[in-house]
Amino acid sequence: MPKGSPEHQAAAWNLSSSALHDLRDEFSLRREFFDRLLLRVSKYSDRSENRLFQEFLHEQLVDMAGTELRNPNPDMSLWRFISYLSMAVKAHTETHEDLIGFMESYLEFSTIRNPKTKEAFFAARNYTNGVENMAGKPVAKDQIGEAVENSLRQIRPL
Repeated sequence: MPKGSPEHQAAAWNLSSSALHDLRDEFSLRREFFDRLLLRVSKYSDRSENRLFQEFLHEQLVDMAGTELRNPNPDMSLWRFISYLSMAVKAHTETHEDLIGFMESYLEFSTIRNPKTKEAFFAARNYTNGVENMAGKPVAKDQIGEAVENSLRQIRPL
């Protein structure tokens, strides 16, 4: 089918129309998730202690996942997303990172319709400065010295 043909344009429209429907569905799921989360988080009164908030948030997410599962028509991808997020919140160990920012990072990484596991999330963010996440690049043990030397050269040429 030639690129400018009506058939090609119709196929492109169907593809973009499908993508728009997917985006609309994802947006709707995210709005539903945020509405539910906001109701629960508004119960929390003392956010000064990050660890206590982390425990509270984890418990609320676990409860939200259970509520979704008990629904007569549960949305299994929403349940899976909330479950994965609750596991990531529980496993979160970066004390200098804002927990809400951490959740935002997970939401940027994963969709609700096709959720990604906490393991995949943590593998993609070996380093965080509290704002931006970066994946690490594994180096073989016998190449560590050379990798460090190359990194130092990039910082300041010899």
